Amino acid sequence: MEVVRQSLRHARRPAIVTDSQVVLHSELATQALHVRHALLEQWGQRASDSAQVNVAITTSAVNSFASALFGSWMAGAVAVPVSPSHPDRAMEHILRDSRSEIVLCDEASVGRMRALHPRVLPVPPRSGFRFLSTPRLLEGAVDAIGRGKRRWRDEDPALILYTSGTTGRCVASCVL
Repeated sequence: MEVVRQSLRHARRPAIVTDSQVVLHSELATQALHVRHALLEQWGQRASDSAQVNVAITTSAVNSFASALFGSWMAGAVAVPVSPSHPDRAMEHILRDSRSEIVLCDEASVGRMRALHPRVLPVPPRSGFRFLSTPRLLEGAVDAIGRGKRRWRDEDPALILYTSGTTGRCVASCVL
């Protein structure tokens, strides 16, 4: 994914800036590699390299969302962002309709999400975790792109976005 490659070219620059924190591109890449590793560990060898895998992401923290998004892409998955503010009924519909195999969420949402989906992985929050970032690790991040479950092609979806449809049910749109 070109967006991840571009991010890695600016390792020492801020990737995310909020009122309370600054996350460098190198930190984002390191966190994304951890997410990628966790996803690939969950999948094992059971799916073919060409199979599309959808991963739901629900987190309110910007840096956790970004690392989950980039990590999913690095693993070759299609990301399905889901607002944590959705009621359970809408969440269930999105998870079922998108055929998400795994849900990445923040620690606060793990219990709720486990009630809705059998495979939940928490995305570690930035506080309380120390991620080591080295030039060698970042080079590995560039090499890791697309070496997940499948190779990226231009026509592959990157995101499946759900909007509140006029029918009262969330409606999906694919972003290539």
